[in-house]
Amino acid sequence: MQDPAALRQRDREPTAYHTLGRDPERTPMPWDASPYGGFSTVEPWLPLNPDYRTRNVAAQEQDPRSMLHLVRRLIALRKDPDLLYGAYRTYRAREGVYAYLRGRGGLWP
Repeated sequence: MQDPAALRQRDREPTAYHTLGRDPERTPMPWDASPYGGFSTVEPWLPLNPDYRTRNVAAQEQDPRSMLHLVRRLIALRKDPDLLYGAYRTYRAREGVYAYLRGRGGLWP
């Protein structure tokens, strides 16, 4: 265990968190396929995910269907002025569905 937060709490009542820390759930961010994923020039104390050579930021930049591109599109959508400031109107939908229309005035009949 090398997790600094867990190491600071070593003397407390032992629990799974204090015993293992967060180390098993964490991995450095792989930026590219270079040694150590472009995260560092020396071996990081946390292991890289075994697939870091194919699943990294540089690879996702090249794939328009990647999670990176999806997140970027969703962030851009959240900044759309029609969604932020547009008029709001409840839309009749089937039972169990809450739907609404959002946009600038005059877009609806």
